[in-house]
Amino acid sequence: MKTVKTSGLLLILCLLFIYSCANKENKQSNNETKTESKKSTEKEKSNSIAKMEKGKIVFTDKKKLVATLEKSMGASRAAQMDMSTLKIDFSKATDNEKIEIVQLIVASKDKTEKTAYLLKRRGNEFEVSDTATIVSCTGCTVGCNPRRQSNGDGYCTVCTNDPEGKCEKTETLAATASVKQ
Repeated sequence: MKTVKTSGLLLILCLLFIYSCANKENKQSNNETKTESKKSTEKEKSNSIAKMEKGKIVFTDKKKLVATLEKSMGASRAAQMDMSTLKIDFSKATDNEKIEIVQLIVASKDKTEKTAYLLKRRGNEFEVSDTATIVSCTGCTVGCNPRRQSNGDGYCTVCTNDPEGKCEKTETLAATASVKQ
């Protein structure tokens, strides 16, 4: 009888031990999932370059954005750009007035070049599109602004201070992923 009680007690202790180990693994697994989820959320937030606050657009971290832009442009081109002109521009698609186009635009120091990155809106936040092209318009100081059609194709407006002025468009492929913070 004593052996049966001892065996029963050992069996119960083994089952409790196994249950506690399995429970511990589930807790660790849940903690890892929560940590991964939190990291994923933080990563998504880190792609946001601006947000709407009380009806105004505010850059989330302008210094970091400027550093990232300078790095993606390269030293010589970044030296020509005036990062203080960095702005978010809302315009209508040229082929469909019902579609709003949102772009991050920076101008050169002499104002003859403007470069635009298409933004996508997520709730009240904005991030640079992974798939859109970068549109640069070069030529004159007034006009020659980057605009887009509803499908994302870019073009440049005419020079308004000199109708004969030449405004050239350069459109580069989806290199905007390097602008993500």
